[in-house]
Amino acid sequence: MTMDLTIRWTLLRRTAFWLLLFTWIWAPLVHAEDPPSLAGEYVCKGESEGKPYTFVLAIQLHGESLHLQWIDGSEVVYKGLGIVQDGYLAALSMSQKGGLATVIYKIVPNGLEGSWTNGGPERFPEVCQKRRGNL
Repeated sequence: MTMDLTIRWTLLRRTAFWLLLFTWIWAPLVHAEDPPSLAGEYVCKGESEGKPYTFVLAIQLHGESLHLQWIDGSEVVYKGLGIVQDGYLAALSMSQKGGLATVIYKIVPNGLEGSWTNGGPERFPEVCQKRRGNL
């Protein structure tokens, strides 16, 4: 049983690596909708498994794709790579522990509204407000 879990964990990490690499190469080839306006820091609030949380989301440009970091205090808890298409920001992210999550945000004035999932049956809503210093 331990070997089976080890094999599955190895495949999961390898799959995540290739998905991130593919997205990193492919994303600049997709036409983005004004990603510079998304660069900056956001305060994101949501609820996961009945517990409220608050993160800072830092978004940086990388060509026409976006690098994302979800920060709790001074610790980066998730890193991701995203693209903008038709008014939405979609991203694949990975936690420091190797867990994967997908995120979809609708771009709204001064923020982002959307949800994320870590592969389970639930989607967790999240609202992110852009910090005033980055407008």
